[in-house]
Amino acid sequence: MLRMNLMRNVIAIAICLAVTTMFWGCDQLEKLLSDKQITAFGFLSPAAVGVIDESAKTITVNVPAGTDVTALTPSITVSTGATVNPASGVVNNFTNPATYTVTAEDGSKAVYVVTVIIGTGGSGGEQPNGNPQELKGYIGESRTLPDLGFAIDYIVPSWIEFNNNAVITIEPGVCIAFKETGGSMSVREGATIKMLGTAAKPIQFRGAGATSGTEKGSWGYIDITTNSDNIMQYVECINGGKDVNNGVIRVSSQGQLSMSNCKINGSLGLGVTTSGSSVIKKFESNVIENCNKQPVHLGNISQAGVFDETSTLSNNNDKFISISAGYLENDNLTIKPTTVPYQFDSWIDIEKILTVNAGTKFLMNTGSSISVRDIGCLKMLGSAERPIQLSGYVNSTEKGSWGYIDISTNNDNQLQYVEMVNGGNSTDYGVLRLSSSGKASINNCTINGSKGHGINTSSSATITSFVNNRISACNHSPVWLGNISQTAAFDNTSNLTGNTEDYIGISSGYLDDANLTTKATTVPYYFSSWIEVEKLWTVTDATFYLHADATLSVRNLGRINATGCRFDRLPDMGYQYPSISLGGNNGSSFINCTFEHGAKNSDSGIVNIDSGAEMSFTNCKFQNTSQYGVRINNSSANVTGSGNTFTNCTKGNVRLYNGQTSNTF
Repeated sequence: MLRMNLMRNVIAIAICLAVTTMFWGCDQLEKLLSDKQITAFGFLSPAAVGVIDESAKTITVNVPAGTDVTALTPSITVSTGATVNPASGVVNNFTNPATYTVTAEDGSKAVYVVTVIIGTGGSGGEQPNGNPQELKGYIGESRTLPDLGFAIDYIVPSWIEFNNNAVITIEPGVCIAFKETGGSMSVREGATIKMLGTAAKPIQFRGAGATSGTEKGSWGYIDITTNSDNIMQYVECINGGKDVNNGVIRVSSQGQLSMSNCKINGSLGLGVTTSGSSVIKKFESNVIENCNKQPVHLGNISQAGVFDETSTLSNNNDKFISISAGYLENDNLTIKPTTVPYQFDSWIDIEKILTVNAGTKFLMNTGSSISVRDIGCLKMLGSAERPIQLSGYVNSTEKGSWGYIDISTNNDNQLQYVEMVNGGNSTDYGVLRLSSSGKASINNCTINGSKGHGINTSSSATITSFVNNRISACNHSPVWLGNISQTAAFDNTSNLTGNTEDYIGISSGYLDDANLTTKATTVPYYFSSWIEVEKLWTVTDATFYLHADATLSVRNLGRINATGCRFDRLPDMGYQYPSISLGGNNGSSFINCTFEHGAKNSDSGIVNIDSGAEMSFTNCKFQNTSQYGVRINNSSANVTGSGNTFTNCTKGNVRLYNGQTSNTF
């Protein structure tokens, strides 16, 4: 019996809990389905926010004197799942109170009456139910500016400056207007300003002069110079920016600012400007539009780290974020894409780690450059879907419309999926330069157009990887290398054709540090001067052009193992290069190779074989020379060969050393 009673109690408790939970959940669901509130009501033009009396279901909106209320477009926010009629964005006549019906998901309705009150006129657009408070001169005490419920809550006759470590808090819904076109608000001498609007009740700054703030430049600016915790959130700056060379919002001197969910609409100049030493701590979900110049100008590249695609910056005359010349030298930086490109006014020196994310775009002024120096490192990490792009800002369709990227550090510099268009303003250098001891991996990149080369390197630079790149339309070669050892990174995965000089140029130098394997590419290699091989050089199916004064020599412990290669002069040129001079006793071998247009010097061969040399030639061709095909310079040379042919060797196929009577060719 005790067990049965206990079981009944457990069942009863469970039933009670289930029923309680069910009814609580139903109540919540019923509330969600029946919500039918207007949570925000206002106009963008003229900028005005309504005051909602939820209990009375009334909304009052104050607008400036002279407003045409017969055709206003409201912006309306309602409860989740609810609808409103007339809908948000539909033009309406507010000469008389207008009704708006909100319908909940369950079909229940609520009717709001919207009354628009026009200001009484005058230069300030004052409203009949009260006068705005006046703000002027210096204010050095902490203060809170509340919403007074007027169309204009505070009027600034000329300028206002907060100083003396004062903390100024501006509450949601406040409207501050400037009577003069040069009217300004400044934060100086340790003061802090906190403009804390909300989505429903943004803070507004606008003009109140003869045009009632309807024209760009109807007031001046907000200037922040203090490195305190200055905040702007849900702040609207309408038709400011009297100075065509500056911003509506200025972060100058050592100023710091966090800016989120703000709007700048209309400026004779820019939206936001910063000095070289100021700090933007946050820039998120802002809208800057209708400015006569760019939305943002940064005094330092380090300030770019807070920008991303959450802010809309594209609807301005200049559609870019401009950045002044300067150094990245204090902290590492990551640049993310925004809705507009970045524009470099001049040079940028990178002395820390700069990471550029996929999709970022740069517009470069004529002569502007990015240089990686000291301990700097550049990581430009685009993707196939979102490459990083660099192009010219002025005359962008012309080669040389901007300068170059120069890397001189041997850190882990990386360029992947980077597009460089019409750079290379120097005929002697490349769009991408590895100078000094510069080191970089270059993969899946595009260079299109250059007055000079696509890429050039110094003799001590290192290319760690070179895969799937495309270099075209350069006035010189796609690549010019400072050292033959740098050919190790190249293969036929990259397309290097379509340039005025379709070859990889190689300066004079030694192969004496390590063995080297050189693979064929989509273009030949070109030796501009002498090359001396003192290690093992292995090469397959590649073509080598030699300059009229260039020599290829094997010395000491060097040797060449070449298969399917061609050694020739530049096409359509009438010269003959001096010779290929083969020494060393380590057993060079040539299989299915062609030697042509060499033997520039009298009585020399296209190939000269020196004393002590050990090598073999199999199925090779020697052709088209005014001298010999091969010259053996010493009886100690040990040469074997089979299947070789000689064509059009004017003085003879093989010149033997004095006293030799036969050869193995």
